[in-house]
Amino acid sequence: MKDKANLADVLNERNDIGSITSGCRGRRFRVGKVRGKSVIYVRWGIGLVNAAAAAAAQQMLDVFKIIRVVHFRIAGNANNSKSIGDVTIPKQYFNCGLWDWLLDDCGKKPNGTLGTSDKAHLEFGNYNLPKGEAKGEGEVNNELGRMGYSTEQFFSESGKPNNPQSLLWAEINFNLLKFASNLEESPNAKSISLYCVGMELEQCLNSSECLPKKPKLVLGLKGSTPNTCVDNAACRAFLFKTFHLLIWRAQL
Repeated sequence: MKDKANLADVLNERNDIGSITSGCRGRRFRVGKVRGKSVIYVRWGIGLVNAAAAAAAQQMLDVFKIIRVVHFRIAGNANNSKSIGDVTIPKQYFNCGLWDWLLDDCGKKPNGTLGTSDKAHLEFGNYNLPKGEAKGEGEVNNELGRMGYSTEQFFSESGKPNNPQSLLWAEINFNLLKFASNLEESPNAKSISLYCVGMELEQCLNSSECLPKKPKLVLGLKGSTPNTCVDNAACRAFLFKTFHLLIWRAQL
């Protein structure tokens, strides 16, 4: 109750032009306005010890009247189409951390068939260094075998209790994407798809520190995120080829 009382005092002063900060359950909330709209800024933290975005979002929902949540952080590139400094706004996200070893019928070797919920599989033998062939008929060329990527179990308010939906791609809020598309300067952009947005981004921090290319803002990509850190070029190439994603976050 003390936390709520402190934040209630902050809410009563939201008309102030400057920003206000208040502590709540170990986090620092900054309350202010952006173009006349009330905004709350808080750092999520990293790693599962913080329950990542969910814990901070729940704290805000407990004490503030939240309309939209915008999450941003650094990300990588699944191919070479983006450069350091570019800003991307995805339209879909895929949890590439949901996978299982594929076992054979005897449960001894990770070389079984895809399960009913699996959407793709990765064969480790395809990435041997140096590359080699299978040892013989019926033998795999890598004892790790292969793994299958599966879907999320999504529980929805509109769904039946204890009856999760199978979810591969999480859709970003359409209204937020439409709002972001207002930054588009090109008169030819008619839909929310892959195109460059005309927002001006700075290339140089100062006279001596500059990015090699002028950064750009890109809207409408497919992205991925796991809950473990896997910063591997071959894995990025596999996900790009299999799921056609461009945004790669090495860790939640």
